Amino acid sequence: MLLLLLLACPGSDKADTATDPVCTPAVDVSPTELDFGEVEVGASSTRSVTVTSSGCEALEIHGLDLVAADAPFHISAIGAVLIPPGSSTTFSVTFRPATATDTTADILLSTNDPEHPETTLPLEGTGVAR
Repeated sequence: MLLLLLLACPGSDKADTATDPVCTPAVDVSPTELDFGEVEVGASSTRSVTVTSSGCEALEIHGLDLVAADAPFHISAIGAVLIPPGSSTTFSVTFRPATATDTTADILLSTNDPEHPETTLPLEGTGVAR
């Protein structure tokens, strides 16, 4: 009987939606911050961010917003807005400085994770003259 339960519930360390009333969506973001370092003015650097559904319910992405809209960062479209448990999606962030200066901004990820409905991803980069 125990073998059947283990086979029916891969990843049995997670809560089971049928028997555990506290089963919820959960979000994991990797990396937790992006530092683009020094990038020449007019050039660009792109990094990927992975969003993983680490709970036992599907993770819904409600929003992906750049908090400093005038900053020289750009967010690509996200791959999925509904992520099944144990799955992930990615998006890209590009830093393209127009001036030689230090820049910071944040990305705000809004989800249905009840413990972390909003996750902040700090961004930083330095534009350098050629």
